[in-house]
Amino acid sequence: TTRFVLASLWSVVVVQIFLKIVHEAYDIRLHAIKEYGMIIHEFDPWFNYRATEYLYEHGWHAFRNWFDYKVWYPLGRPVGTTIYPGMQVSSVLIKKLLGDRMSLNDVCCLVPAWFGAVATVFTGLMAYEACVGI
Repeated sequence: TTRFVLASLWSVVVVQIFLKIVHEAYDIRLHAIKEYGMIIHEFDPWFNYRATEYLYEHGWHAFRNWFDYKVWYPLGRPVGTTIYPGMQVSSVLIKKLLGDRMSLNDVCCLVPAWFGAVATVFTGLMAYEACVGI
């Protein structure tokens, strides 16, 4: 029974450490939001927000055929066929699931923190899987 208690206690400690690590990963990604509010910083995130907004307002077919004249001036860019749309599609799906409870801007600001926490979970699980046999 002592082994069972120690194993159970160890499992609780490992889970607590894991949850603390995930919380810290989430909290680190929220630093700019806590400091400056729900503001998108830098150029690439603004472009990704514009692409997400276009997808949300016009749908998938229009997004795939979208030629954006505001970027790569004066030539423009065929956005729908030259980007990896995973982040935009994910953000739009999350926004549609949340409805009016959160703006598209807020979803786009928080997606890096949410996905960072999920990535931390999977990285931890891969590390656990790799180290179990050691």
